[in-house]
Amino acid sequence: MDTEDTSKQQVVLGCDVRAAGRDYFENLSIGKAAEWLKLQSDAVRDQYATEGEGAFKLIYRFSVLEEQRPAVIGLKKKAKLTEELITYLRRTGVLEIKDEVTLAPSAKLEAFGWLYTILLALVAVIVLGIQPDHPRSLGLAMAQLVAGLSYLAIAGLCCYTFVIPNRIGRTALKHLLAQKANC
Repeated sequence: MDTEDTSKQQVVLGCDVRAAGRDYFENLSIGKAAEWLKLQSDAVRDQYATEGEGAFKLIYRFSVLEEQRPAVIGLKKKAKLTEELITYLRRTGVLEIKDEVTLAPSAKLEAFGWLYTILLALVAVIVLGIQPDHPRSLGLAMAQLVAGLSYLAIAGLCCYTFVIPNRIGRTALKHLLAQKANC
């Protein structure tokens, strides 16, 4: 009768090997590669993103040429941005990827965003401040509330789309220029 030593179980996860103790079983319960990538350190995610287009697309939610991937990751490290911020800046047009990867915050777009946000907020305040003629007109009051909140929501969207990304881009650009000056 051949008995098997069950005091140790060996688990192999990719290139990591872990030894589990007695009566302990380790199961990998991650179903998707994106979930697995989220659990890895920044260095490992950056390595996978540099090497493969699929991993880069999972992490940053956009794709670039193979030659441009290290530049995007280098910008992330130098400007101390997160992967979510890189994606956000790319979607809002502040991060430009053409021949090279550059941050291009626009003062005009930021000013337009502030102007539009302030105008919509003022309209919302005016709409919310109008008193109905009849004190019991609940329908008019509800329509007024919905219109005012809609204007406020659109003002917030303008701020999120135009103002915030340009501020983040300008701050990251200042950080990059300060690093170059220190070198």
